[in-house]
This record gives sequence, C-alpha cells and structure tokens, in this order.
Amino acid sequence: MKTVKRIIALVVLCSMVLLPVSAARGADGTGVPPEIQQKFLEDGGTVDYVDVTCMGPGYNGTYRHGRKKIQVQKGAPEDVLPHEYGHYIYHSTILRWDAEHRGYLTALHEFFKNDPRFSSENETFAVIYSWSCTGATGGEMREMVEYAEDLLLNTVK
Repeated sequence: MKTVKRIIALVVLCSMVLLPVSAARGADGTGVPPEIQQKFLEDGGTVDYVDVTCMGPGYNGTYRHGRKKIQVQKGAPEDVLPHEYGHYIYHSTILRWDAEHRGYLTALHEFFKNDPRFSSENETFAVIYSWSCTGATGGEMREMVEYAEDLLLNTVK
C-alpha cells in the first residue's frame, strides 16, 4: 500500500511540474545517457530519422526489437527518442528483473491502465523512461529506471 501511495504522489507531482529538458541526463539534449546510446550501437542498433515511421501516420517513433532499430519521425516531440530507448532497455532486460522491480512496474501499469499511453508494461516503462530522461521523475521511478539501465550495461551481452 505504501508503494501505491508513493506512485500517486509522484504522478501528482509529475502532472503539476515537469522539469525542463535542461534537467536532462544526456549531454546531447535527448536525456538518454551516452553509455546507453553507446550500448545500443554496440548491440548493432541504429537510429533513423524518417519522414513517416514504419508504423504509419500518427506514430512519432517505433522500436523494432528483432532488428534493434529505432525510427523517429523528423520533427517529433523531444520525448519520442527517449521513449524508444525505453523500449530497447525494457526488451533487453525484463527477463532479468527481480521480483521487487517487476512488481513495481506492474503496479505502475495498473495505476495508469486507463491512460492509453500505458497500454502494456512495455509502454509503461517506455513512458516512465522518457520522463526520467527529462528529469520528471524521482524516488522509486528513478530507481527503477537506473536499475534497468544498470542491468543493460552490466549484465546484457
């Protein structure tokens, strides 16, 4: 119950005050840490900026796990690239998550389930990852993101 109360408090905080992108973690302005971007490239990943994503109109970005390919529509909002990196991290690490972090993600997904942006745990993590990259998360959400990043950088070959 304590976790749910913390989630609610963080959601209220995030909905009232989103920190500016200047609070982002990545030096390139995306907020995605350089070591995550480097790992993606080392894993054979590519980032392409396209006129229309392969998913079609209405989609600003896509991540294809099997191909390790991120596509971002030119002129897309700044949170799209971190969101797609979130999918990469999720798919690359979720099978290694411990029960505590997996339970926390499940609780977040359940909390946000009426919002179409949170249609699955995968989407929930990607949204929260993009929030994290812009400095709009803290506490347990930030800890969950850092846990997944650490798994990616230190255990995924």
